[in-house]
Amino acid sequence: MVFVTSADGEEAIDAISYEELKSDSRKAARELKKLLAEREDAAEEAQQEEKRKLDTAVLAEEQAWTNKEGKTITAAIKSADQTSVIFLINKKKITYPFSELSADSQNEIKKLLK
Repeated sequence: MVFVTSADGEEAIDAISYEELKSDSRKAARELKKLLAEREDAAEEAQQEEKRKLDTAVLAEEQAWTNKEGKTITAAIKSADQTSVIFLINKKKITYPFSELSADSQNEIKKLLK
């Protein structure tokens, strides 16, 4: 029996009997290549799904935020730090200076960052 594992040996991928290899090694190789391609496709799909989740993840859901001039910005927050806020408005990322937000909005965002 031949065991096929991941490069680090941690994960078993397939097992091929000596009889199968002896009778039709090309078929065994084709089947193994097909299995590896399917696993690779599944791994790529999982990575893409994870990326989609990260792309759509938000720090705060859409709500009203106020700037120092009293104007309201209705947006979700993708990310923020002490210098800027990245708002999501109609699926577009808009960078806004943190210091230009009202004290209440700044305090609310600071709570989100803790």
